[in-house]
Amino acid sequence: MMQSDTLLNPRAMLSAIDAFLTSDNEVLRSAAVCALPALGEASAKDVRAALLTARLDPDPDVRSDAMEALVSLAEPEDVEDLLHSLQEDPVREVKLAAIRALARLRSTEAVPLLQALVTSRFEHQVAWEDAGSDWEDWLDVQTAAIRALGDMQAEEAIDDLIVALMDAFGQSVDVPVYRALAQMGEIGVATLIEVFNQMRGVARRRAAAALAKAAPESFESHLEKLLVAEEPELRILALKALAPDDARSEALARDDPDADVRATALRHAVYAHPDLARRGLSDSSERVRVAALNSLAPPFEPDFREALVDNMLMWLPRCGPELAICVIERLPVLAPDRALGPLLQLIDERESDLDVRVAAAKTLGATALNVPVALIAERLENPARQVRATLLAVLLQKAATDDAAMDLAAAVIAGDILLPEPDPEQMMGDVAIPDAGTPKEGAGSSRIWITPEGEIVERENAAQQSGQSTLDAIQLDAHVTLPVAPPMAGETPEESGAKRAKRRAVEGSDDLAPSLACDAMRIFRDCVGGKLTEAMMARVDDPDETVRRAAWETLAGRAVAPAFRKAAEAGFADSDPLIRMAAFRILSQDPDPAVLRRGLEDADALIRAEAVAHLPAGQALDFIGDTATAVRQKAAQKILTSGEPPLVQAAMRAAINAERSDTLGMLARQADAAQETAFEILADSVDNPRRALIILRGLAPRNDAS
Repeated sequence: MMQSDTLLNPRAMLSAIDAFLTSDNEVLRSAAVCALPALGEASAKDVRAALLTARLDPDPDVRSDAMEALVSLAEPEDVEDLLHSLQEDPVREVKLAAIRALARLRSTEAVPLLQALVTSRFEHQVAWEDAGSDWEDWLDVQTAAIRALGDMQAEEAIDDLIVALMDAFGQSVDVPVYRALAQMGEIGVATLIEVFNQMRGVARRRAAAALAKAAPESFESHLEKLLVAEEPELRILALKALAPDDARSEALARDDPDADVRATALRHAVYAHPDLARRGLSDSSERVRVAALNSLAPPFEPDFREALVDNMLMWLPRCGPELAICVIERLPVLAPDRALGPLLQLIDERESDLDVRVAAAKTLGATALNVPVALIAERLENPARQVRATLLAVLLQKAATDDAAMDLAAAVIAGDILLPEPDPEQMMGDVAIPDAGTPKEGAGSSRIWITPEGEIVERENAAQQSGQSTLDAIQLDAHVTLPVAPPMAGETPEESGAKRAKRRAVEGSDDLAPSLACDAMRIFRDCVGGKLTEAMMARVDDPDETVRRAAWETLAGRAVAPAFRKAAEAGFADSDPLIRMAAFRILSQDPDPAVLRRGLEDADALIRAEAVAHLPAGQALDFIGDTATAVRQKAAQKILTSGEPPLVQAAMRAAINAERSDTLGMLARQADAAQETAFEILADSVDNPRRALIILRGLAPRNDAS
């Protein structure tokens, strides 16, 4: 906050508000209560006392506002007053705030009353707005009481929570009850485990979610039961109380019949038992294999690396998205010389899972692959926009060091992308794309394989020992044979190599060129390059409205050639405010008083706000009372950054005169000089209730009123 040497005394500030706490106008009293926390720590004791008095105000809104403020300010000595409001005040908002305050204070005196409110309206001791109405009137209070008891770890309330849960309408409070039980240590967790065993469907999943958030130490006394529980979710919970190097963690990873348990246990124990990762590679569950792949730690001996890559490539064409994405992310690191072909095949496979194709496209940016720009260009016709956008992001990575990438981006933006005939040697390098996705020495005939124990076995020896094929042997424990990945599909007559290499425009029934151009402009927005800017400038009059807007929006932050200024002047007269904004930002790089004046008079508030940012702080003062919030905020920020207390004080007076509470609050929260002025004027506003209301609303913390 900008400091002032003439700050009002905190007591004088309190006195300025206090005059309205006893006003005959309940709206003023409510506004004064809301403004009290603005006085800060120096007046905390007096503010608390004023709020405790206001909680007894005859107006329910005043009482609600006072109790809301007390939630964070109440002290232990206020518990009796808070309990009184909870019991005697019939207003629901007052009760909810009182419960939250009591929970924050962890008041043991409040527990019996909260227990009672969990199971009933407790009408003989608690006042309600509508006596005798049904349970819906107190559901919010019941839920708040349940949450409070959980936060306070009130174990004595467990029986009451179960009663509420088993009530005919208990489905309304099951989530807070489960959460509260999970917070209550070993006893609460034991109860929640029993509840879990009795529930089915959604209720069971909710109970499991609550158990997963319980503290690990809460499970220690239940560990043996959890380890042999029939439900996989409970066996997973046991891992929270087991150390990674515990033999029982390893046993769950190796032998549990449930794949989720094995995968979770593997991730939990693998750093203490590194062999679990290699063993997990032969698991029948893809989820376990994902956990295993993500847990493998280099360095790898060459034979193991080769066998691992062989198996990953054989999984890739047939596995589910989770394992496929994991393989895609690891391939460039493990086998950059064998990854490119499979990745390109996945991108081109239009029936594959979209997330898999996007992951494959993203991985083309891996440094180890050094993918030629021509290969990226060929795939910009992909029918999935997400894939195309990902390829453009890869192109952006390459543009930092590869002029060809920048040239391609400029061509895409210009809508004139042509695919040049590629040089096979430049494109392929040492990569044999047609068979890069198959294991070495032929599909399905890897020279070595990985046993369930993670050992490397020569293929010939493996065949003699097991009498099984290599792939059968890989899945020895699970008795599952994975299909061998077929060689990459040959080219159809329609997509022969010669035809793919011809120059052709990117177009089609779905008109990809405009979409590509818009995405490229967005992705290359911050990339500096004369060709890119020229390509964008060429699209500002495009007949496609989406392309035209994208071009202007992207050019807004760029330095353009002087010759383009004429086009920008025309854009500043456009009916589209987005285009006018972009044109104004371009023109304002070389300020012109006439342009600035037009910006300040524009019908669009955001353009006026942009223009105000170019004004000297003193002139910004004229816009403190603007009808648009964006303009007022920009003017206030300009004045605040000037660091001139007299100007800040003038801005505060202008905001008050314009009756702009939001701007008043912004100034008061950021500058002591502004706050001082507000309190001085407030003290003189006893006979001007309208002005007082504007100031009080503005002083209230985080006030959004206008």
